[in-house]
Order: sequence, then structure tokens, then C-alpha cells
Amino acid sequence: MMGIFGIILTLMGMFVVESYQTEELVHNASYSVVFRLTQTGLTYAVNTILEKVKVQNISAYSFSCVNETTTSVNYYMESLQIIRYTNLNASASFEPDPSSRVNLTVHDLSVELQGKVRCTHRQRRVFTQNCTLKMEIRGSGYFLSHIGRNGGMFKLRMVKKDCHILPSNITINFTECDESVESESLCNNGSSDFIEQFRENRIGEAKLCLLLTFFINFKENKEMEDIDLLPAISKIPFGANLSMTKDPKYTNEYIETYHEGGIFWLSTGENYNVTPIDFTLHNDSSKMVYLWVSKSVTESFFEGIQIHGMLHYLITAQKVGSGLNTTCTKGVCVGRLVPELGKKFPKQYMDLEVYSIKNPTVKFQKNLAILGGKMVMFASIRDPISGVSFVIAKLTGEVQIQIKVNMRNLTLHGEVVSFEPSIEDITSPYVDFNSQTVNFILTGAVVVAIEPRLNDISALGSTGITLPVPKIELYNTTIDLIENAIVLGSDVEYIER
Repeated sequence: MMGIFGIILTLMGMFVVESYQTEELVHNASYSVVFRLTQTGLTYAVNTILEKVKVQNISAYSFSCVNETTTSVNYYMESLQIIRYTNLNASASFEPDPSSRVNLTVHDLSVELQGKVRCTHRQRRVFTQNCTLKMEIRGSGYFLSHIGRNGGMFKLRMVKKDCHILPSNITINFTECDESVESESLCNNGSSDFIEQFRENRIGEAKLCLLLTFFINFKENKEMEDIDLLPAISKIPFGANLSMTKDPKYTNEYIETYHEGGIFWLSTGENYNVTPIDFTLHNDSSKMVYLWVSKSVTESFFEGIQIHGMLHYLITAQKVGSGLNTTCTKGVCVGRLVPELGKKFPKQYMDLEVYSIKNPTVKFQKNLAILGGKMVMFASIRDPISGVSFVIAKLTGEVQIQIKVNMRNLTLHGEVVSFEPSIEDITSPYVDFNSQTVNFILTGAVVVAIEPRLNDISALGSTGITLPVPKIELYNTTIDLIENAIVLGSDVEYIER
């Protein structure tokens, strides 16, 4: 079951932005991704999420060998185990000083414990009773913690000197007791004294803080260290390196963490260059979570796609319609615009096979991602009956693709709004098959069919890329493409599935 700081870090795995206020230019040489968890997000985590997440069977956190003696009864149990905590109301505040601390205040914390108890009369020791003891402890207070890093991983530590948790009320109930007449009320006889003994010897403030420190520094810190900072990117064979490259930053409104942002090929671990670029971090904290991703990360992503030959596309008449038919007399088509081909290869089709020959460039402008690239295209004539084809031309040129990016819940989508090829050079024995004619064919007959097709097959298209964050839904999500970064901001809701 996910603990409080595991949930908080799940939120920190979310994404970023909207309105711009006072801006701070970030100069960095080591990171390309910035996460921000605001006070609103942290407060939501401790106030709302823990209302839904109940910690049960925490066998590692128990009072072992409880042996307390009151005026008339000795209470002995091998262990008294925490079975759940509930009714947690909490608030959170950030410490703006360089000590980088998070102050968590808890109210009405209710902890339930259970154990098998043997009650023995102090004078008449033959009188014994075995029961199940259920105890509820209520308390409130505050403690301070620090979210930092251990190498590239998250690290969580309790600030021991700043822990104040005071038990305000203890109630006990004995159930499933032995029914012998002489001992039927034995456990209840000294229960009030037992509560005071237990309060004094077991749950003083120092001991509760020690228990809380153990819980945070071991269990919760283990969850932090287990957060996958090398996640696979959904539906494509890449992973992202989100290792922390510097210590988090604390302000009185948010925590920021800084991550490398490198892209790698999953099966081989092959890394692609990321050159962090300065980008602007606004000071808005109205959303729960924010994320900045440097433009360099997207360029690294496309470098990997280029290296592994994934920027390859076959355009056929079946995909774009009659425009690539060598025998046609109307509209924008090969047969009408290049009569020489129609006469020599009647009732056949032209196939265009396109390859990217250079890593695409990426530019963000007016909330559009603009990809620019160099391409080589081979034009072939294909007999639709025999399937035999042969190359008639080699074409080189450029292409520019404009993509509108949007976020729907946890899935990032990209809609191709413009596909603009530009042929610069053609090597072909057919004089009429020139740059002007081919560009006209591409823009007039092919592009109209290619753009929706790109939306269907592209990684960002109709299926999109889903963020690997479990049990979280986004709402009030915004996305901005500024000069050197993609910026997302969102509120989140925890969903127990």
C-alpha cells in the first residue's frame, strides 16, 4: 500500500503550466526537466489522499512484548500491532529557509492497535483471563521532514529535533475473552491504570517521534528510493532518464526537483544527446503540479527515431486515392501532370517512399511544435496486377510538419495541422517529372490524405502517449509551448482502482 510520501512523489511525477507571473530564468548545464509540487498539491496529498488510503497490517510497526502491571492486574502480550490509522486531517507548509524542510501538521490522527493479552491477578495468580485487546490512540502535533536526493534518486529524512506528536486520548476494548466466572471481568478491573501505564511507558512524545522517524526514514524512504526514474515511454521503444542532478529547491509555496531528461533506446540503453537549454520558470503555484521539459529532450527523442529508421513512410495510391494514377485526365494527378509517364506506363500507379536523412529540428511557436527535416524520396512505378515495381526518380528536399499538442487526462496527443514538403532536386530521365510538378502533386493530392493518416499512425496521434502514473487523473490541465520548453500544469485527483 502506498504511503504518504510515495503518493506525494506520485504527484511529483505529474506535469505543468499556465499563467505567467514573476519569471525566473533558469541557467542550467545538467538538467532538462523540472518538476514542481506546490503547497496546494502537497496539502491535497495529505488531506485528501490519505482519507482514501488506509494502511493495514503494518507488521513491522508494533509494540513488542508489552508487560505492564497495575495495582491489581498484570497485562502481558507478545505484541501489540498497528492495524490501521484513520481520520487523518493534515495541513502542510513549506519552510522558506535554506534548511529545505516540509512542515506537516496533523490533527485527529487515530491509530488502531490490536493484540492478544493475558491478564493475571497480582495476588491470586490462578485467576487469569485471555482476551483480544483493541486500542485506539488519538493525537495531534507536527513534524518536519526533508525531501532530498541520494545520488540520482529521491531521499526522505525526518528532522528528528522538530517532531512533536502528543497522544490526547486512549481508549481500549477487550473482546473474545475467556468466560470463566472468577475471571470474567479481570482485564477490565485495571484498565484505567493500564492506559496510564501504557501512555507513560510506551507512547510518550519521544517514543512516538522515534516510531514516526523509523516509519519515514525506512519505509517511506524505501518507497522514495524505489520510484522508477528510468521509466519506459508508453507505446514506443524509448525510456527517459529522470535521475536527479541537483538538490531540490524549497520556497514558501512549492518544492522543485531537477532531472537529467535524457532519452535512451530501451533494449540497448543507447543514449541520445541532450543539451539543456535555458528556459523560463514562472512563479505560479495555483495548480497542484507543474512540469517543464526542455526542447532539447524532444530533439533527443527525434534523434533516436531517426537513428533507428522510424522516420520512413510509404505513400501509395491506395492510401491517397487517384492522385498517383498514371492514367487520369482530371484533377491533380500524375497522369495529367506528367503525360510522358501516362503514355509509357498506362494504368499503373506511382509509389513514393520517403526517408528522413537528418535529425529533425524542433521549434516551438504559438503553441505549435514545428518539426523540420531533410528527406530523400524514391518514386516507383508499380503494376497493380503483377505487383512489379521499379524506381524512376530520386528526389531530395525538405519537409515541415506543424503539430498542435494537447493533453487529455494522462495522455499527450499531437494533431498534425500542416504537412509541407518541398522538393529541391530530382534525378530522373523523365523531363516532365520536375520539382515544380512534383511539389504540386504532393501539396495538391498527397498532403490532403497524408495529414489525417499521420494523426492515425504517429506516436502522438489518436492514441497518444500515456504517462505512466497509476491511480491519478488530471483536470484543469493546461499546456504551453514556450521558446525552449514544453510546459504543463494540472490539478490532480487520486482514484482508487
